Amino acid sequence: MPARLREVLATLVDLREHTSTWLELTTLLIPGLNDSPREVGALAAWVATELGADTPLHLTAFHPAHRMRDRPATPVTSLVDAGRLALEAGLRFVYWAMC
Repeated sequence: MPARLREVLATLVDLREHTSTWLELTTLLIPGLNDSPREVGALAAWVATELGADTPLHLTAFHPAHRMRDRPATPVTSLVDAGRLALEAGLRFVYWAMC
């Protein structure tokens, strides 16, 4: 069964509040699915508010393969723009990668 976003977010908050587990988040930016400024900004604001500004956020590029060949690869500019939005939301450790 696929994970539901609400359950994943609740688990992350629970881990932050009740364990000493080190958290780092990785988000695959898929053109046209989750790379809009609104969505990236909402993600970054949620991380800053719920997990803390020191939680590392890794933004990774999508590359068409297997069952998702209908989307283009993530442009470098999208990663840079998403990283800027995350920093503007208050996150202190934002990383992006094309690999």
